[in-house]
Amino acid sequence: MRRRLHGGGYLRLISRGVLVAWSLVHYGCSPGHDPSRGPEVFDSSGITVVVNPPAMASTMERWELNPDPILEVGSEGATGEDGILFQVVGAFMVEGSREVVVGNKGTSEVLVFDSSGVLARRIGGYGQGPGELEGLYGLHPCSGGQFMVHEGRRASVFTLEGDLVWVTPPEWRDMFNFEGISLDCSSVLFMVPTPPSDLRPGRVESWDGTFLWGDLVTGERTELTTFPVFQTLGREVNGVLQWVSFPWWRRARWVVAGDRVLLATGEKAEVEVWDRRNGLVGVFRWPSPPTAITAADRAQNVRVRTTKLAEDPSRAPYIPPSEEIFVPELKPALWEMLIDRSGTLWVQEYPFWYGGWGFGWANRIGVAPVNWTVLDPAGRAIAAAAVPADIEILSVHGENIVALWRDSLMVEHVRVYRLQGPGSER
Repeated sequence: MRRRLHGGGYLRLISRGVLVAWSLVHYGCSPGHDPSRGPEVFDSSGITVVVNPPAMASTMERWELNPDPILEVGSEGATGEDGILFQVVGAFMVEGSREVVVGNKGTSEVLVFDSSGVLARRIGGYGQGPGELEGLYGLHPCSGGQFMVHEGRRASVFTLEGDLVWVTPPEWRDMFNFEGISLDCSSVLFMVPTPPSDLRPGRVESWDGTFLWGDLVTGERTELTTFPVFQTLGREVNGVLQWVSFPWWRRARWVVAGDRVLLATGEKAEVEVWDRRNGLVGVFRWPSPPTAITAADRAQNVRVRTTKLAEDPSRAPYIPPSEEIFVPELKPALWEMLIDRSGTLWVQEYPFWYGGWGFGWANRIGVAPVNWTVLDPAGRAIAAAAVPADIEILSVHGENIVALWRDSLMVEHVRVYRLQGPGSER
């Protein structure tokens, strides 16, 4: 299945599924529905489109993190040892036991901490044998106390006790981008990038990404859709013409929720909902349009670039000043997406601290909090959350947030925070 757009309309005829029926009953057809206070829901060629109007911004709850974490792992004494130096690539909380599972790229291990922060067990370790990890590039939970580790050229599925369940077949080693796993742990999501063909100086083009589900039992791979995943610029670097990134470049984001993949290009505040069996089933839009790049943004770009070049002058060919390179008129409409087990979607606006280049955690310190929009499983915008810039959210679990934080020595720690907001038990 491939994604096709004509004149802004979605022309593929597909099954609507549970999402469509639930949305129409609860939001689109309710008596006295007021579009100024709730989303507009309509059908476009068999696809449910949910549009959250700007007026909803005044009715959404405002959430924030309690500044005092309820759990921290990685600092000295927290594990009952001398501490663990992290290079964190992902972390999540286990529902029920409240264990915290951390992917540590530095040692190619998955570390499981109990609910009090004590290290309970280590899973993996560098190697190529069964139960060992060739690398650690991603961590993706599924059901039944299992999770997938993206190792590089393969992926492995483990139980939380450390037992190996699956290893992707050898014929899948041509894949690198393992992007997620279905809720029943039976299928892995791939993304295969394709570079644009017309490389020319100054030309801005998008790379396409083809998303496929790979069945762990049969080994079959089934294409889901092809989607523009990031922009690049044709530029000569050290005498070689190549595709490079540029300030405020647009890159797509995606998350896996059960048998569904939610995709957003970043060009506008919109996410597409793709079902593994039924194709495109929904589109969610929310009131967060892309904004113009301001003088303050450009000044932050200069600060970030200056700081990075002071650390490593050899990077100069790769991060030229903005006046010497293509700069878009608008910032991307979003920067990150996360989804919890209930299907609640968190979407992050483009952060000011990024500065167009984004080098270094120090850029986050002392700048304004980053805003997130929270949508329920039917696509209705229900809350706005402000998160301190020096906290990177790794996963969302209802009222609990698992996040990465760095101390004054830039040592990584994984923390669990509690959400709080009016009208809730947070």
